[in-house]
Amino acid sequence: MSNTTSSPSNQYDLVQAAKQPIIYSYSVTMTFIVITSILNVSVLCRRALRSSTCTYYFLASVPPTLAYVVVSPVNAVLVQNYGFYINGTPVACKIVSFLSYATSLWYGLMLVCASIDRYFSSIFGILTIYNIRSQKHRIAPMNQTSLFRRTEGQLARMLIIQVAMYLLFFTPSGITYILVTFVPSMNTSYYQTIRNITIVWQQGGYFISFFLYVLTGKIYREELKNIPFSERKGYTH
Repeated sequence: MSNTTSSPSNQYDLVQAAKQPIIYSYSVTMTFIVITSILNVSVLCRRALRSSTCTYYFLASVPPTLAYVVVSPVNAVLVQNYGFYINGTPVACKIVSFLSYATSLWYGLMLVCASIDRYFSSIFGILTIYNIRSQKHRIAPMNQTSLFRRTEGQLARMLIIQVAMYLLFFTPSGITYILVTFVPSMNTSYYQTIRNITIVWQQGGYFISFFLYVLTGKIYREELKNIPFSERKGYTH
């Protein structure tokens, strides 16, 4: 009997204790997501990185990320603080539900497409480099190819990091969604709170990759440093 009576109390305590911190976390994550998304676009659009097709997959993942901010953390903050529901009508509810899942799916799809692109580029890319090196009089193309390979190598490393972060941050949310949706006994406020915590954790995956790019990508750091300089000098890229 003691276990039976203590369980609801523990569940209630978790729901109440996590309520406000979750809202604060939403405010923090949406701020980081917007700022890092803008910086990512600014860096990836520069000439040194535009030569790689991998860059365009990274860029394509930014709009759905910003859309996700509106339908998830912003919506949660508005509901909690002002009682305003973006999904307050049947049509808006369907749109918000669609975007909340479609944006995450699109983000993951862009990583899959970029991974496939890197795979085929490293087969065909090696053959192209071999053909260029076989003709010794083509010095300039060889130098350009060497620079291109360094850029491609760093972008590939950035992609591997992003895929790893995607699995780390998005997997818990996917597991809790399956449990809460398909196991009726878990569709309670206690487990919904746990799911909300995993959603907050998932949102970290949208901005943590930026900081890892800075730490591991030399070309990314260089282009990031050059953004304010270029703007002051009026350079165009």
